[in-house]
Amino acid sequence: MALEAAERNERKKIFFSEKPPIKLKHPKMRVNRAIEIIPIAEGCLGACSFCCVRFARGSLFSYPKDLIIERFRKAISEGVREIWLTSQDNGAYGLDIGTNLVELLKDCCSISGKFFIRVGMMNPNHAIKMLPDLIAVYKDGRIFKFLHIPVQSGDDGVLKMMNRKYTVEEFKAIVKTFRDEIPEITVATDVICGFPGESREAFEKTLNLVREVEPDVINISKFFPRPRTPAASMKQVDSKEIAYRSRVMTEVANNISLKRNRMWLGWEGEVLVDERGFGDSWIGRNYAYKPIVIKTRMNLLGRFVNVRIIEAHTNYLEAEIKRVE
Repeated sequence: MALEAAERNERKKIFFSEKPPIKLKHPKMRVNRAIEIIPIAEGCLGACSFCCVRFARGSLFSYPKDLIIERFRKAISEGVREIWLTSQDNGAYGLDIGTNLVELLKDCCSISGKFFIRVGMMNPNHAIKMLPDLIAVYKDGRIFKFLHIPVQSGDDGVLKMMNRKYTVEEFKAIVKTFRDEIPEITVATDVICGFPGESREAFEKTLNLVREVEPDVINISKFFPRPRTPAASMKQVDSKEIAYRSRVMTEVANNISLKRNRMWLGWEGEVLVDERGFGDSWIGRNYAYKPIVIKTRMNLLGRFVNVRIIEAHTNYLEAEIKRVE
């Protein structure tokens, strides 16, 4: 149904009722007992020229804050120690119901208990409007120092063709302000290689941007036209050129990620083990949401462990156990 609407280029909600169902009310089986994933909204306020989200999900529909907090409290009472707040754009949360992400996070942090909150992706145009208050609430010790803010391109002309509602300078200002206040924060961003109309010069601007900003994580995607989206009817970049740009960007991204991870060598502190690794290993997250591999036969899932980081790799860190809580 969503695809049919996209092919007709109709901008409307694809639901049988005026509003989508509230997923928080549905029965749920937790796959990982250490992590609770809480959706806080459906849809978005954007109209990116490459995206089908508005066709599939509709416009923004934020879930009532009291239902989110109820799910949050229940998860904590059941022993969950890591909560993910997710949506298509967390930065837009509440703008349709008279609240915002900052107020939601404040309410979450008012709940007693030992846990971490992982805040999902937010677009720059929403983040910048609440930047001082957002940074203030991020300083709570129970919010992972992790900021996922997609830039997509380092060229303002390409951003305009994408119908993204921010500039490169605004993206840079958000990252700089966060790092000025929380220097150790992990910054993740997204980049599209080969968007229609992206010249080699525009691509070089994106390379220069990531070299300057040095995000810890760069999620790279090759542009692929989705049926009947505005971007699908634009002049396409040659597929070989897209592959080339993706390879170049990946090399730059890997070098930056390794450099940023090496800054954590020798760090000692507490991590929350939230995932089983390969063989006799576990994956934990420190307060900056860095993935840290710990090798042991002990079952550490959901436990807090004090470690010392001994090795740095492109996508993860390795640590030795100092003490298990």
